[in-house]
Amino acid sequence: MIRRFSALAALAVLAGSANAQDSKFDLSQADGQIFSDIREGKKLVKSPNAAEAKKNEEVIRKKAQVEIARFLRAAETSNGTGAGGVESVPDYIRSFTLGTLVDPQNPVRVLKEGQVDLARILGDEMLKQLKPLIGSKEKPSGADMVVKLNSVRLISIIARSGYDGAGNAAVEIINDPQHHDAIKLYALEALNNLFSVPNPDRADRSMFLNPDDELRAVTTVIGFIARKPAIAPNLAREEIDAYKFVRREAVRALGKVRKPAYREGTSGVVAANPAVWLLRVAAADKTLVPPPSLNERVEGLAGYLGLMPDKEQNMDFAAGFVALTIKDLTLDYKERKPLEKSRGEEKPTEYSPLERDYHPWKVTATRISVGLKVWYENWNDPVLGARPADVRQMMAGLVKTAEEDILGHMVEGNKTAEIKLQGLEDWLRNTKFPSAALLPNDPSATIVRP
Repeated sequence: MIRRFSALAALAVLAGSANAQDSKFDLSQADGQIFSDIREGKKLVKSPNAAEAKKNEEVIRKKAQVEIARFLRAAETSNGTGAGGVESVPDYIRSFTLGTLVDPQNPVRVLKEGQVDLARILGDEMLKQLKPLIGSKEKPSGADMVVKLNSVRLISIIARSGYDGAGNAAVEIINDPQHHDAIKLYALEALNNLFSVPNPDRADRSMFLNPDDELRAVTTVIGFIARKPAIAPNLAREEIDAYKFVRREAVRALGKVRKPAYREGTSGVVAANPAVWLLRVAAADKTLVPPPSLNERVEGLAGYLGLMPDKEQNMDFAAGFVALTIKDLTLDYKERKPLEKSRGEEKPTEYSPLERDYHPWKVTATRISVGLKVWYENWNDPVLGARPADVRQMMAGLVKTAEEDILGHMVEGNKTAEIKLQGLEDWLRNTKFPSAALLPNDPSATIVRP
């Protein structure tokens, strides 16, 4: 315990600039009012009065130090479970999320100038103190796993404010080989949260201020999905499922990046291709190790359908794999065994439920149904110019068949007998798919079905 509480003591030295009458676990009443006014959008951080502007920034940084002190106190007390009246780590994180963080999606709004500045300053100061707790290959941390794990969890929550520094920190964590996947899970969640924040100025851009940082984040996520871990033949199913669970967070993050492809300057060379990677996961590309789970495939398909349109994308290639994925998911749905509660005296079944048996099919069908319509409408956006009539007809046929024969019934929870695959199979058999890759200038953008 001496070693663990020493981290808290070190923090007290770091925050020693605070006035003696201020507790390291709270702001003074006056400073608290300043922070509250800025957080609620009633007050700017910047001010024509230099002294006032300096004071505002000092209050925000002091609040960040208070938050870290509260977090460490929670983590150091009974391993974060809370004791002796001290809040637990979950209670602290809930308090930080609802009472300190400025979240543009809760409620949905465009942040005012002062709120944006607060998010940046608060995030910057908290990251300065969280990163040493997490550690790196060059500078390992002496903190225990409770502190490390929840430090990254805090970064993932800070990312919800739209502060891109949280995304850059997440990229560093994911790319650091010393970190366990449990830690990288929250780093991937941080990128998911950051990519989910709408850019109020440009819908086609994320909240990363530097395009190079955005590209680095995208390639990092793709790299995580593409990695091939060594899996022993006798590895327990639970271990493989755990790996897939973490990778699913990477797929979810990639589905929020907006652009189907990132190109280098005016050369048109593809630097990253999120669209094809999402389709690879959705279609269960056999080069993925281990094979993607049902949940991963759903996230891959929904993520791909929600991407912005790309006028160079070969939609015959894309539509073919969208259709094959929907067919696979439909077969899973038809083969599922609805879980029923035991009536007490019945003999327990020896059947072990599979993922498809407890999958939220109504939610999945709704996501895909909405996604297909968005995908079709985006491709027909007038901004992209005239679209080939034959491709429009092909896409419209797929959307209609999938909706009427399959998805509409899934959404309603209808019996499997009411779901017909014949229409989708006819569409696949009668449609021509001349393109060999998703993008004409990226021959590597292919998919290998199992």
